[in-house]
Amino acid sequence: MISQKKFVILSAVFIVILSMAVTEGQIASVGFRFVNVQQIKFHQKMLDGIAGNPWQYRILSDILLIPLRSIFWRLGIPNPDASAFISFRFAQSLLILTCAEIYYRKLSINPFLNFIGLSILAWGMSYSLYDSELSFNTFFDIAFYLAGAILILDRKFILIIPLTLFAALNRETSVLIPLMLAFFIIFNAGDIGYQKRSLAYAGIALIIFLVTFVALRLFYGEQPFITADGNTPGFGTLRYNLFRWVTWQQISLTLGVIPILAILSYKYYPK
Repeated sequence: MISQKKFVILSAVFIVILSMAVTEGQIASVGFRFVNVQQIKFHQKMLDGIAGNPWQYRILSDILLIPLRSIFWRLGIPNPDASAFISFRFAQSLLILTCAEIYYRKLSINPFLNFIGLSILAWGMSYSLYDSELSFNTFFDIAFYLAGAILILDRKFILIIPLTLFAALNRETSVLIPLMLAFFIIFNAGDIGYQKRSLAYAGIALIIFLVTFVALRLFYGEQPFITADGNTPGFGTLRYNLFRWVTWQQISLTLGVIPILAILSYKYYPK
């Protein structure tokens, strides 16, 4: 049986290798020229406050990229902007896979099944940029949800509050993080006093999300709504995606048979 120390070292090496593979695969998918030309244009629009709705309100990654790009320029690294973007994506991949590994361990998943799960996740991440830029906010969204799940399983509910603040600066879909905590407490908490105190943390986190959500829109002002191929948001976009072949093709490439296996193995899920 492998020792805990050796498993941690092996996991770290495995995660670094997978993160390198994911990053290389994604850059190969969009093309280095795209990263070096188009990605910087999109980033500059975010900094200028003209990226459109909803992109302009997903500002966290672009704020973090400012000092990183500055460092790369000062160091004289070739193609400093593209190198900064690629390094940032590598760091995001490390963060996601590390959080996933910890999350799987919290669920008492077999160590080697953990590695298989990380491999499948990395495989899916490599196919996730069809008709897209690097989507830094989407990858941070995954990391924030995994971090939130870890904090909830560790019963560190109060840390959901600062996590929600950063997640709200990243993407509006983070509204479900406080709700994830609330539902966990409702269905898993013990005495009523503990439940009320814990639900208060979820309530504070939700308020922080709403304040951040509104503040971003007041700060950047009204933005022109950017639609997907001219489709209206909501059911219009949903219908468009459901009835085009490439949607199902990309889902198959990204997820394979995993959804089917997940449904069939439901009774074996950790309780």
